[in-house]
Amino acid sequence: MLLLLPLYFLLAVGVSALLFFPALRQGAARGVRACVAGVARGATRSASQAGDAVGGTAGAVGRGVGASLEWVRRYRWQVMIGLAVVSLPSLFAFVMRHNHTFVYSTQTTGPDRRIQALLEGERLAPPPALPPEAFTTREVELVRPKLAGASRNWDLLDADFRQRLLLAYRIMREQHGYEMALIEGYRSPERQEELAGLGSHVTNAGAFQSYHQFGLAADSAFYRDGKIVISEKDPWAMRGYELFGQTAELVAYQVSNTLSVRVRDIDKTGEILDKAVTLGVNQGGGISFTNENPDAAMTEARKKAMADAIAKAKTLAEAAGASVGKVLEINDQNFRPMPMPMAARTFDAAAAKVPVQPGENTYHVQVNVTFELK
Repeated sequence: MLLLLPLYFLLAVGVSALLFFPALRQGAARGVRACVAGVARGATRSASQAGDAVGGTAGAVGRGVGASLEWVRRYRWQVMIGLAVVSLPSLFAFVMRHNHTFVYSTQTTGPDRRIQALLEGERLAPPPALPPEAFTTREVELVRPKLAGASRNWDLLDADFRQRLLLAYRIMREQHGYEMALIEGYRSPERQEELAGLGSHVTNAGAFQSYHQFGLAADSAFYRDGKIVISEKDPWAMRGYELFGQTAELVAYQVSNTLSVRVRDIDKTGEILDKAVTLGVNQGGGISFTNENPDAAMTEARKKAMADAIAKAKTLAEAAGASVGKVLEINDQNFRPMPMPMAARTFDAAAAKVPVQPGENTYHVQVNVTFELK
């Protein structure tokens, strides 16, 4: 394959010479034309005439070759330098074909081992269960009452959620030095109702109103010196919660569900929003006010617009010394109002009842009336 490289460069030099040197190009063109003409005449003439034509062609070709050789002799140094320039790379490649000119390092940097493990399908294993008495200390009871009866069975959690939570635990341990502990995972509907009965400081969600019932939520705390550290009054724990929140954003996923509700009793809108918060909704928006039956309002607006048009026409006609006659043409355009929006907001489950104030919708009707003047 390397032997073809010099031929390629020589061909490139030949084509370049034909493009940049008119004398060589003209000589080559004459030779080609003579060959073509000789072949054409040889097909129609007799053998002797064809022979003469071929002889003439050979003479033309000879003259073209002679002119080319004369040009080469005239510019022999330039031709030699050009051939050397285009031939050296090919000769160098041919001579060095058995040498390893480029040496690549065999040391490579692998990907992050956690990411690589996830890509390879590694399944993280839950940590060993902590002793039950770790969850019944006075500190834990003050913050999370009735935690002794909570489920900490990892198998009851959603499989994908479980792996993401375990990955967050690993990152907290290896990067930040915090040992995490699962204090409650799956929560039965009966336990959910029991906790809701303790008051809003524990939870506002009733049975089947929490992600705990679907294995998609878990409560975590820190484990230090054989004890569960759960209170945010501890600066070390407060910093841990901040780091755990950042870590959870890296490994967790979000689930969104859009719900559209039409409410006819505006006084109940705030109550409905409060109920949505207890179901886990924390983002709301797109609240708008519309008229369920705008036809009556539009009819009244048309009547008022027509009366206004007649009054203005009479005023203008009287100013011009005329009077208004019969109506020749009526055209109307109505502009139905856009729903009056309420700005999107973030809902807080601990906040007071969401206030919703009704407003007004304005209907516009434009009437163009053509009257006869008397």
